[in-house]
Amino acid sequence: MSTRSIILFLLVAICLVYTESAAIESLCDMMCIDLYAPVCGSDGKTYGNGCYLSLANCGKPAANKVTVVSHGACGALPSDL
Repeated sequence: MSTRSIILFLLVAICLVYTESAAIESLCDMMCIDLYAPVCGSDGKTYGNGCYLSLANCGKPAANKVTVVSHGACGALPSDL
């Protein structure tokens, strides 16, 4: 590979990393509506809605992300909803 090709490859790689980080950062800066529609996360915590659960995942690696286990508060019985 020529020096020119290597430099071009490195510039493209840097641009891709920067673009991905900016996209993640913008998702982490989103604002959630205070509409109470609780969801139970895989971490056992109740989140006010799915948006707040998504915010809790910002910056976490994929293996550590919280997922929705059920709609409604954690530990709530179906008759409580």
